[in-house]
Amino acid sequence: MNIELATKVAKTARLRYKELARLNPDRHASFNASEALEYAEALHGSPTFGVEGSCWTMHDGISYLNTGDTYETTVYALTHRYDARFYVGSWGDYVERHPSRFN
Repeated sequence: MNIELATKVAKTARLRYKELARLNPDRHASFNASEALEYAEALHGSPTFGVEGSCWTMHDGISYLNTGDTYETTVYALTHRYDARFYVGSWGDYVERHPSRFN
């Protein structure tokens, strides 16, 4: 995914996430983040294989748009209980910087 498209998708996902968190305040952030990513992906027609994710604790995890290449630019969300932060980059690079979370 090119950086311009990824930036648009991330902005849309952030806005959608805020709306979903307001509507579902007791819902875990990972569910809202995944739904926000799916919405942004569909709206912008991003060329991905959908949303995937992983959790390293009961409260912390990552959701991302699967581009088919771990090191391809994508949009990912780091989630913690009732909060999510969206980033543009490679989720594979994130895993390499924080390997203990994925063992």
